[in-house]
Amino acid sequence: MNIFETFKEKWIEEKLDVHPGCDEKMITECFEKFGVTPADDLLALYSTLNGKDCMDDEHFKLWSLTEILEENSSEGDIERAIKYGVLFGDYCVNCWCYRVNKKGEVLIDYFTGESEPELR
Repeated sequence: MNIFETFKEKWIEEKLDVHPGCDEKMITECFEKFGVTPADDLLALYSTLNGKDCMDDEHFKLWSLTEILEENSSEGDIERAIKYGVLFGDYCVNCWCYRVNKKGEVLIDYFTGESEPELR
């Protein structure tokens, strides 16, 4: 079992609506729209589960591919996604969001003025 199967089981135990995984073509098309070629771990994550409908016990929400497209698609968001990476999840109802960049690094975006997202 991979780590993402473990998360999926945990979230199902928490009675969260976890979406079934997607095929690699859909995942790749979604992220490449914003200039990010998904790394193997990102492909494994979204092949296992395509997000969930609400936060878990740690207040984390993994977005579905549909939400990723919606949240990154306004003109300003597209520019920020290409520059800093694709938004793919949030903490505590958008207190901050998570991005994955072209290098496969995860960054936290606090959306405070003109500040850049932080590498985590």
